[in-house]
Amino acid sequence: MINSKKANSRLILIILMAGILIVLIAIIINLYFMLSSNSPNPDSSLSSQLNNTRIEFDSNSVICGNAGDKHIRTFVKEIFEENSLIGIKYNIKDNSGKSYSYVVNDSNILPDYSGGVKRVDIIFSQAGMDVSLNITGVEAVPILKNSNGEETLGANSKSPMVCFSSCNDCSFSCDLICS
Repeated sequence: MINSKKANSRLILIILMAGILIVLIAIIINLYFMLSSNSPNPDSSLSSQLNNTRIEFDSNSVICGNAGDKHIRTFVKEIFEENSLIGIKYNIKDNSGKSYSYVVNDSNILPDYSGGVKRVDIIFSQAGMDVSLNITGVEAVPILKNSNGEETLGANSKSPMVCFSSCNDCSFSCDLICS
């Protein structure tokens, strides 16, 4: 009887200690994710700053489509109190080192300061690029309106990675493959 009570006490103590250990591990994991989400990671987002304006590219640049529809897709958001982003100038490089430029200044597809994400597609033919090009890099330069109402180019930003998708239709599932 005494050994049985002692065994039960040990079992309860072991279960209690295991529960406390699990709770401590959960708290440590939770703190780790909270702290890592607050610190900027330069490899995971593309950002540029000028007068506290920041644009972020939410995922890799996706190259998809075929023939006349081949394009580079990016997902962009602006984080700022007022809407000073009036365009994005994309500098696109191919494997031979040649550069192409494409400006997006349509307010319907530009992100706004609410932090919402917008999809921006750069169609090869509209940017003067051949569909057979091997794109190796995408650089984005935000075009901002300064306090005097003048256009100003922000600092250059580099996309962390260009994803060469095998998807011909550039569907949502294709975007997920590259994100």
